[in-house]
Amino acid sequence: FPSGISSFGVPVLGGGSLVTTGKFFFVDSVTGSNGNSGLDSAHALATIDYAVGKCTANKGDTIIVMPGHAETITNATGLAIDVAGIKIVGLGQGRTRPVITLATNTTANIPVTVADVTIENIVFVCAIDAQTAMITVSAADFSLFRCELQTTSATVGAVAGLLTAATATRLWVESGVFYGPAVNTGTTTTAQIKHEVGVDYLIRNNVFTGKMTQAITNVATVLRG
Repeated sequence: FPSGISSFGVPVLGGGSLVTTGKFFFVDSVTGSNGNSGLDSAHALATIDYAVGKCTANKGDTIIVMPGHAETITNATGLAIDVAGIKIVGLGQGRTRPVITLATNTTANIPVTVADVTIENIVFVCAIDAQTAMITVSAADFSLFRCELQTTSATVGAVAGLLTAATATRLWVESGVFYGPAVNTGTTTTAQIKHEVGVDYLIRNNVFTGKMTQAITNVATVLRG
């Protein structure tokens, strides 16, 4: 099945978590092109940002990111999540999962500016020292499931992994890994997850490790989740 298996037009990916009446768009940096339709894995798009632009708000559209996909984001607009109600799901295990690297500029980040967005099973890597934040969220009902954020390496570090505004209410972060080495020569991460005041949240079953001041903070208050 080189193009995968579908039932009534819906990809069968296992786990039963991708039931939707919305469209599916496939992304693959290895074989994809933004000139493709993106509607199946044999005609995948090249970038997640381009796939976001093909989605329709609040229709249940899902972006499937193929194993081995890799992107490098160098500013605050390279991957902007600005279509509400979409889900971005990475396929694969370990480092066959999609990897998004944030590099070149300390302002490089992935902004989520609209409500009801879910990101699942993707690896995010900080590759520039003193990076302000890796993922920034300013809208309600954002979910981050089974993702990894490498906030520090031997020589670089992000100030924050996940940074939320006060408007990012009902945040849900589950089964993630926020990590880095215990010793590095770069920036110490202030907090792996940094909330603004007033954010309701559910944070559970996550692992926090590496060079950091604290795992979760609400401005100056350490939280537990």
